[in-house]
Amino acid sequence: MLQPPFYRRKCEHELACYGSNGVLPHEKGEEPAGVLAAMEHGVDGSISWADIEARVDELLG
Repeated sequence: MLQPPFYRRKCEHELACYGSNGVLPHEKGEEPAGVLAAMEHGVDGSISWADIEARVDELLG
């Protein structure tokens, strides 16, 4: 889903905004302000509810 340049720029901008406020993707570790649980779309733009559920289980234990 990040193929369209405008969408990629938007996502990169949002990640930078979260980071500047102390919220990082969970892969980079926990920060005092929180953890961002980001998911990537499939090549066709789809999302996998099983992947989302697995990520939530991973983060919440």
